[in-house]
Amino acid sequence: MSDRKRTIALAITGASGAIYAVRTMAALIERECRVELIVSDYGRRLLRDELGDAAAIDKLGEHITQRYGVTPAGSYALHSNKDLGSKLAS
Repeated sequence: MSDRKRTIALAITGASGAIYAVRTMAALIERECRVELIVSDYGRRLLRDELGDAAAIDKLGEHITQRYGVTPAGSYALHSNKDLGSKLAS
């Protein structure tokens, strides 16, 4: 990989499969990517329903580190799914 870190947009919706979204996010962070994360209201519910309170959106980074042993080489930013003016919206 080049010196420039890759930026990846990742969205979590209410569709089943929270484990896949979280594992994908962990793998991207482990590979030094910057993840721009958007989670719908139902996506927030899905994380808690399928993965438990430890994977709630406000604890997600900690959950990834504990669950997958990922040393945060990359980073992530959570964007509001209501912000139609965000850089990811256009």
